[in-house]
Amino acid sequence: MRTPLIILFIFGSAIVGRSSEPEELLRQGIDNYQLALETTDRGQRTERFEIAETYFKKAIESSTQRPTAELWINIGNAALGADNLGSAIIAYRRAIAIAPGNEKARQNLLHARSLLPDWVPVPIEDTMWLGWRWNRAASTTKKTWYGIAALLFVGFAMGLVIRQRGVFGEGAIVGRALPTILLVVWCGVLAISVVSSPQRDGAAVVVVPDVIARAADSPAAPARLKTPLPAGVEVTVLEERDNWVRVGLANEQDVWIRRSEIEMI
Repeated sequence: MRTPLIILFIFGSAIVGRSSEPEELLRQGIDNYQLALETTDRGQRTERFEIAETYFKKAIESSTQRPTAELWINIGNAALGADNLGSAIIAYRRAIAIAPGNEKARQNLLHARSLLPDWVPVPIEDTMWLGWRWNRAASTTKKTWYGIAALLFVGFAMGLVIRQRGVFGEGAIVGRALPTILLVVWCGVLAISVVSSPQRDGAAVVVVPDVIARAADSPAAPARLKTPLPAGVEVTVLEERDNWVRVGLANEQDVWIRRSEIEMI
């Protein structure tokens, strides 16, 4: 099932109050995107989308403010129109990292993933019905989760003391169950803190077409997969060695590719 692409036009929302240069770059990006939509010639259309993507990225580079999720969505849409699937998926993932509940970014990411070959393993968390909820939890920093876990552990210890001293009385259900409840919640928070922040910890996207996934960090190593990886494959960096990285695919298979063939999210 293919998800229709949601296009979002913005102007100035990412760079309010800055000099005219970033605003002008953003305007040029929007103008070229609009021209691309109005162009029937495929070559000119693709070229206009590429120009729009370049202007949007330069607008980000020229601004000291953090780009909004909407601006990353526009970059993803322009990249998708330019047949640059790798850049599109990176942009949508960055939009989701900023705004985990952004429905436009989520649907456009699903659409972009649907354009990949059927054999390409795709992350499942964003395709689940509560995927955006998981992403929102995952986008919380590890330090925050560790802090919550620490507080819950303190509460668990205090609950044990309260139960031992019989503050609530022998027949009080709350007093007996409180430490157990806190312990269960603490274990859950600790588990989330371990696997949280997939957008930040080693997440990357293949940006070069036809990447040979090898069994070791050498150009002479045999190919691990029968088919080269297309641009747009989402991976997790597991290990770095010189100019090579060992990455994990969504199906938990790991391969070696060159560092220059991916871009970190």
